[in-house]
Amino acid sequence: MRYLINPNDITNFQRSQDDLEAFWLFCIVVAGKNSQVQAQKLAKFLEPAHVAGLSPFEYIEHVSDLETLLREVKMGQYNRLTQAFKESAYMDVSVANLPRLESIFGVGPKTSRFFILHSRPNQRLAVLDTHILRWMRQQGIVAPKATPTGTRYLKLEQKFLDYCDACNMSPAELDLHIWKQGAKA
Repeated sequence: MRYLINPNDITNFQRSQDDLEAFWLFCIVVAGKNSQVQAQKLAKFLEPAHVAGLSPFEYIEHVSDLETLLREVKMGQYNRLTQAFKESAYMDVSVANLPRLESIFGVGPKTSRFFILHSRPNQRLAVLDTHILRWMRQQGIVAPKATPTGTRYLKLEQKFLDYCDACNMSPAELDLHIWKQGAKA
């Protein structure tokens, strides 16, 4: 399948525009879900785009009943995803910054940072998902079980970045390392 995202090899700074669009959609659909399962569902959803020679966003712009197509692949979270996909289709993800990405319905700091961290080189961001937060608690850092927001997110993000510096790892490298460990647990 053309747009199959590999969650075990997520960092790629050389994605084409079409692949960036598919990766952004993956970042949206994977929130709170199994990444392997959602990657398969998204690839199936986007297969008609590839066959028609359309980019993922062009495909979303041209479909008449987006929610029905999401239901056909059993994507879940239909209201949120329908609105987020429609809003995303009019954005240039190759240059979108955190505030622009977070202006999309249902997108917060975790999703926006996940996209930027794993699609653009030299980013100083932390994806504070359940795996990272659990790992931070194991390091003795007081961290919640669920992704925080606002200044709490920013403070924990800085602690994660400080740890990256101490380990001489990029945030993308440490993020993927922790995610792979957490996915095995």
